[in-house]
Amino acid sequence: MLIVDVGGGNHPLPIANIVVDMYPWDNDHRARKESIALYRWQKLVCADVLHLPFRDKSVDFLWCTHVLEHCDDPVAACKELQRVAKSGHIATPAPVYEYWASTVDEEGWKNHLWVCYKELDQKSQQDAIRFWKKPPADGWKWLPQSSCETVLGWTDEFSASYITTEDFERLLLAAQEEPK
Repeated sequence: MLIVDVGGGNHPLPIANIVVDMYPWDNDHRARKESIALYRWQKLVCADVLHLPFRDKSVDFLWCTHVLEHCDDPVAACKELQRVAKSGHIATPAPVYEYWASTVDEEGWKNHLWVCYKELDQKSQQDAIRFWKKPPADGWKWLPQSSCETVLGWTDEFSASYITTEDFERLLLAAQEEPK
């Protein structure tokens, strides 16, 4: 079984056979500036999430945490993850943490380009991940309420798209409403 951790860096998934990292020699973007760390059974592959060196659906399970918020094109990255993997797990910081980090200028968060939000796509009835261009600290109009991470697991397909500020605010307000 082939298990790949994309962006594992200094905390790779222990059960991964392969860890993919775009900058294995540079620790500036890593949490606490720690060096890349691998378990003795893991192989390191230097690659960009937009161009993974795996055949279509050759990866049994793909783990990708705290990578997409850094990508120039996270929708294309999601398509590439789905191309190579049969199933997987994606996690990004939740909007509430992005807001908090923007207000205190937490080290390491200033290079996040996107805020991520998960919802059920009404058309396809599948999970969808939406990306909203992250505003500057004074650009937030509200404190979003959500869990600590935006998490998406998949075994077939999911959709990924960009949304406007207005759509993002509408989605978060709807998520805060009491169930009817």
